Order: sequence, then C-alpha cells, then structure tokens
Amino acid sequence: MAVSEAWLIDCGENLQIAVSRAEMTEYLLSPVSFAIPGTPDYCSHVAFWQNDFLPIFDLNLLQKKTAEYGDHLLAVLAFQQEPNTPLSHLAIALEKPPSIISVDDDSIIDVPEDLADSNLGSLILSCFQHQDKPILILDIAMLASTTYRDLIN
Repeated sequence: MAVSEAWLIDCGENLQIAVSRAEMTEYLLSPVSFAIPGTPDYCSHVAFWQNDFLPIFDLNLLQKKTAEYGDHLLAVLAFQQEPNTPLSHLAIALEKPPSIISVDDDSIIDVPEDLADSNLGSLILSCFQHQDKPILILDIAMLASTTYRDLIN
C-alpha cells in the first residue's frame, strides 16, 4: 500500500480538495485582492503576489453555493499547462488554513454523484475519503484553462 502526503485545502461549504506538496507554493494569510469587472463570478478577483497578479478561484462560487466573493485566505498553487513549460500559478480561496494529511491507496472512493454532476465534475481526477468526508483531487491546469471556462459557460 502506497502512502503519500498532500495538502488538504478546505474551501468551505463542505468542499475539500487535496493537492500534492509540490503544487502548494505558498499560503497567504491576509492577501489583498482586486475585483476584475467582466470576469466569471468564480474567478472575479486577483491577488498581487511576487510582482504578478494571480487569478483567485472560489470553488464555492463555481458550484454556485455562495452568492458573492468574500475575503478569504489563499493557497497559491503551481501547475503546468503543458509538459516542459514554465510553471504558472493561481490562487484558491480557503476557509481555514491548509494542513498536511497522509493519503493511502485504500482511501480511494467513487466521486459522490452531486460533485460529479456539478461544475467541478470535469475537473475531478480522483476522490478519496478522509475523516468520513470526500476529498477531491482536481486538474488545476484545466481549472485555469479557457477550455474549462468555455465548457461551463
């Protein structure tokens, strides 16, 4: 049985995702964010980070579980759009600080139907159970893509 460590990210509204230790670049306690008019609700703000602007993805707004973007903690995640390309970054809105958890092969479960049928469905790579809750593993590069934006609009 293989055991790995991952960052557990609590997005609120009973939605938790996990990312590898390598994907989590930084955790921002008090980020300053700016609204960007004309952008989708789930990605309507940016944060200034390391001389760049990061899009902030609110996964609850993506699922339409929250009415509007509020102040959040942020997890900065690294991803590659294509192999052998430079890293890109985005931020995920959090409800509470991330934590490191252990994940083993025996914890894999089927994706709950309500999540599979949501706007997150096409992003879900896998799902496992932790403390009796489903934890999603998402395709972060797909989340940031125009392909995904066009798919859900």
